[in-house]
Amino acid sequence: MVYRNLNSFSAEAVWSDALRILGEVGLMVSNQKVLSKTKGILQQVDGWVRFPADVVEHYAEELRASTGAPAGETEPQDFDIFNGGVHCYYLDAETGETRPFTTESLIKHTKFILQLGEEGVFHGGVPGYPLDVPPRMQLLTSYYIRCCYVKHPGSQGLAASLEEMRFNIEIAKAMGEKHVFGVEPLSPLRFIGGSVDAVMEFYEPGMGAALDTMPIMGITAPMDWHAGWAQSVAENIGGYTLLRLCGVEEVFPTFRLFLPNMATGMAYFTSPKHLMALLTRRKIREFFGLGTDWGELLLVMSKSPDEQAAAEKMAGCLAGALHGFRHLEGAGALYLDEIFSAQQLIIDIEIRDYVKSMLADLPSSASDALAEVRAGVESGCFLSAESTLSRFHEFGWKPRVFDLSTRAGWSGKSILERASKPSVEEKAAQYQYELTGDKRQKLEDIMEEARRKLS
Repeated sequence: MVYRNLNSFSAEAVWSDALRILGEVGLMVSNQKVLSKTKGILQQVDGWVRFPADVVEHYAEELRASTGAPAGETEPQDFDIFNGGVHCYYLDAETGETRPFTTESLIKHTKFILQLGEEGVFHGGVPGYPLDVPPRMQLLTSYYIRCCYVKHPGSQGLAASLEEMRFNIEIAKAMGEKHVFGVEPLSPLRFIGGSVDAVMEFYEPGMGAALDTMPIMGITAPMDWHAGWAQSVAENIGGYTLLRLCGVEEVFPTFRLFLPNMATGMAYFTSPKHLMALLTRRKIREFFGLGTDWGELLLVMSKSPDEQAAAEKMAGCLAGALHGFRHLEGAGALYLDEIFSAQQLIIDIEIRDYVKSMLADLPSSASDALAEVRAGVESGCFLSAESTLSRFHEFGWKPRVFDLSTRAGWSGKSILERASKPSVEEKAAQYQYELTGDKRQKLEDIMEEARRKLS
């Protein structure tokens, strides 16, 4: 595999400037528990916390030591795609309309995805949250559905309020899962927000925290690769330092920087430069001893499974595969991660299989070339040759929805028609697993209390 070296991008220089940012500007902090626990260790001035270089260096070295050596630029062991879990709309294949997820339709789509997993086709999870419940119940209902139908549901790290997070933690304990907080401070340089308050309110030993700042170049970060990354590193290492000083035992910083869509003021995941963001991110993460095997390369701007979506998805999938990213986020996603489409998911699986076939190694062979050619010449072709009959699958692939028929044999059906069969309802009906027993009863009791308090 050949990777872009990005020799002009220096993670060491970024780190040097991140230290300067933390020492001279710092992070804005409003949570009183954070301020109390870091008083006397960090400098606090007018709501801003500044970091001595030796303290930051200590926690940067701790992060490196906790992760071990970086994975480096190695050949990917596998290559796959997965869906996100924050879609609030879905595309109705029958009508072509975009509809809000209801609890019922979300369960159907979840079972549809999970049944694909049972068949070994695609491994994913709950694709979003429903809008037919009160706002503070939406993410919680998504977690409930995950616990009911996913065999190993994990924890739910995001919540719209502290009360909601309390129920997330209760459910994780009832399910026997380790709770990991999703901590999403605000850019630029603001360690504030409900997610920060939640981890400080509810953290217990044995829990973890995923630290995920999301600066967007030109909007919430400088439109410059070096300065933008210096800010991102300052936010990540500064946040890591604060959480560790506050007693959080396991903190997982993500280190991210996004390209902008200046027309909307949002992140532009299918920007032609998004790959550069991921490649520079790889260098930053490896500087801190972290590997990088995933990227958001299937999150597109298209609002329907159309020609634009096909071009964006294939470009992202191929770029990710050729640069060693093993897991790509955004399967089935349209308009970033707002709309989920079952048809688009099937097409994305097709794109994945196509690209995965391109990554296949050159098979070794001990055949006698002279004998092989002579046999073909004598028979007039190679269709009946033993090498053809036994090895043809190594040289092609079997599509699920792409059409390889002759023009005369073409059915006339569009790829969207082929991608919608069997339907979500038909596939969902085949899925069998559902949580039962004591865990299900505990889950129902928690949800009943949540509905009383959060509705």
